[in-house]
Amino acid sequence: MLLAGTGAALTLRSVAASHSLWLAIVAGAVLVALQFGFFLVSPRLLLDLPFAWRDLVPGAAVCTGSAIVVHTVSALFLRNWFGVYGHAYGGFGISLALAAFVGIIASFWVWIAAVMGVYWERKAGPAAVAKMEKLSADVSAS
Repeated sequence: MLLAGTGAALTLRSVAASHSLWLAIVAGAVLVALQFGFFLVSPRLLLDLPFAWRDLVPGAAVCTGSAIVVHTVSALFLRNWFGVYGHAYGGFGISLALAAFVGIIASFWVWIAAVMGVYWERKAGPAAVAKMEKLSADVSAS
């Protein structure tokens, strides 16, 4: 899903620059759907725990909206950073710009994991959290 999302983002960028607006809107909708699907599925896959889908939907929606904002802002700033840093420091400056971008994206992923975990714990309640912790311990032990 992440690879499909990256492909959709690149397609959206290309389509927005050279094709009609309605095609860009369709590509944007596909990108949003792929992002939402990724954030909906990833907690179950990464943690190998049977979260209820309805409990993951609000967190996935928040993360999708945040991802759109972070990626849009990063794309706008990264273009300027390449120019400014590249002009001032050459190839090393471009490396600095890429390192800054990777740091921003890494911080975003940590934030996503924290938000989704805290939201689920508050929504599910103490009994469900205790049950999931026991199940997680059993899965880790085997």
